[in-house]
Amino acid sequence: LESQQWRPVACRKKNESDEIPATRWGHAACLIDDHIYVSGGFSSQFNFRDLHRLNTNSFQWETLDSCQEYAAYHSGVAYNKQMVCFGGSVCVGGPYQYHNTIKIYVPQNAAWVYPQTHGTAPCGRSQHSAQVLGKVMFVFGGYVSTAVLADLWALDLDTMTWSEIRTTETLPRFEPNLEPTDFRILPARPVSFAFNKSLYIIDSLKYDPLCYQFNLESEALDWIETEVGDLPSYCSNAALADTTSELYCFGGAAMTNTLFKCDLKQFRRPAIDRTISRAMKSFYDDGIKKNLRLRAVDSTNSISVHKAILYLRCPYFQAMFDSSMSESRSSELILSDIPSDDILRSLIEFFYTGSVAESFPTHEFPFWSQLLAISDRYGLDDLKKICDYELCHLLDSESCEEAKEIVNLYGAPILAQTLKDMRRCGSITDYMDDLAADVYSKALMVNQMKQLLVTPNGLTDCTLLTVDNGSVPAYLPLLVLRVPFFKDMEKLDSPSIPVPFLTQPTALMFLEFVYTGSIAELPMNQVVDLIHAAQASGLIAMQKYLQKALKRQINVERFVELDRLARDLNLLSVIAELEKFIFAHFGSLSSSSSFIESMPTERWQELVSFVKRPEHYVALT
Repeated sequence: LESQQWRPVACRKKNESDEIPATRWGHAACLIDDHIYVSGGFSSQFNFRDLHRLNTNSFQWETLDSCQEYAAYHSGVAYNKQMVCFGGSVCVGGPYQYHNTIKIYVPQNAAWVYPQTHGTAPCGRSQHSAQVLGKVMFVFGGYVSTAVLADLWALDLDTMTWSEIRTTETLPRFEPNLEPTDFRILPARPVSFAFNKSLYIIDSLKYDPLCYQFNLESEALDWIETEVGDLPSYCSNAALADTTSELYCFGGAAMTNTLFKCDLKQFRRPAIDRTISRAMKSFYDDGIKKNLRLRAVDSTNSISVHKAILYLRCPYFQAMFDSSMSESRSSELILSDIPSDDILRSLIEFFYTGSVAESFPTHEFPFWSQLLAISDRYGLDDLKKICDYELCHLLDSESCEEAKEIVNLYGAPILAQTLKDMRRCGSITDYMDDLAADVYSKALMVNQMKQLLVTPNGLTDCTLLTVDNGSVPAYLPLLVLRVPFFKDMEKLDSPSIPVPFLTQPTALMFLEFVYTGSIAELPMNQVVDLIHAAQASGLIAMQKYLQKALKRQINVERFVELDRLARDLNLLSVIAELEKFIFAHFGSLSSSSSFIESMPTERWQELVSFVKRPEHYVALT
């Protein structure tokens, strides 16, 4: 950077067994101490899940432990001298699948860990931006085949807890309706950086890009357009690096080799000690010059407020105070449409702070439905959005009818979409695989359907009789829709159904997949029984899901076991993945006598022949 000159660097392998990374794109990279870690990516022929490390002093490459998931266009950030990866995509015969899992490489242990996260996670995505501030990783936007996303999420890296940061406005880069195309990816990763307790996003899909700031000290929860001078056009997927005083941007979708430099001093903004929201809350709490009392219709308690705040914040009160009605001159108003003190306090909190998030965290569905009705009557569109979101998360089987009435009366688009998705139970697997779907609806669908397993009483209508004399309550309409074995059983006289391919333990996991499209905890010793059950029942989606689970388990230690299992059950996609593994690691495995001895001689010879086919040999070379 001092000479402002490019120069080539000759790299070599640290050890004979190490490999220099193959040509690729869409990989994740981060700097930890003096090493650059490079994970995954694509080439024109392969998905990668390998991990390499470059020593920036000796310029030597090391090959490290491969990740369980193939991924490209994922993010990789450094935290506590560990590489934290999120998301990414993998090409599967043309279409793309998207991950939303967290993978962490720990250099001290030379191993990957796959932590359990808490809270609702973002939907699967690639080409997102990830930045770490303090102990929090912020994830912005991303891409799926049907959309360019513009949402913002936070992951506490100490507790592994996700939370969504709901901004009041969506950035212009949001593109919700794209046509998916096989083998085609829209360059959509935003250029982003963190500086001075703020996140910055350059809306790089445009010729005249804009820069937006998200101030983490502000309670406004909004993006602010920021003036930063000249920015590179079409710089999606560009490389970004920063020093203490300057920001460098290189490459990107515009296919340019121009290096852009920006002075970070222009981003320095004084921290805001008291935001408008906090000031307004203090203004209310201090009780200074309150000149109006409000009382709910059935309450004896009144709450003092500032008449000017009501006038400025609410069209309903503005019209009232502008009129010649007696209420405009009264010092106390009894609000006939406010049923309780809690509703009134939450309404006042919104008038002063624009939020109801903190004061009433435990209220149930009826509270938010009443508040939504009042916000509609009073013309408070922003409060309606808050209520719509809260109702969506509280929706259950008992409140569906009330939710339908709310949608008919007041709109509530998030709630309407959730109800629509719940009615599509017959294609729940498709819904779960549709990673461009609304995050709230997706999380709700899983939780809603899992109620059939956790609290089956009153929701189930039949009993499955297993081969080990067990009995498991189930919901027959979903079984009829999802599983060919049950297709003609909708009008059975008896609620008890013998199922010759399920034991009681596998029945619970079988039903979990039928209800939710996934199995949260999948013991490997049950996989064979579940595959047999999926084959016997004709549930093809479950067969594919279990084969994917087996493919994630492929490593040197389990290769022989999984290879035997895949060939015994004729799992063609697993066999293909095992052959890919042999192809990628043939050099080290062919020199391991213990590995060769653990495998049947004929099978090893088959694999050697596979690797040495002419077309494979050329690619390997």
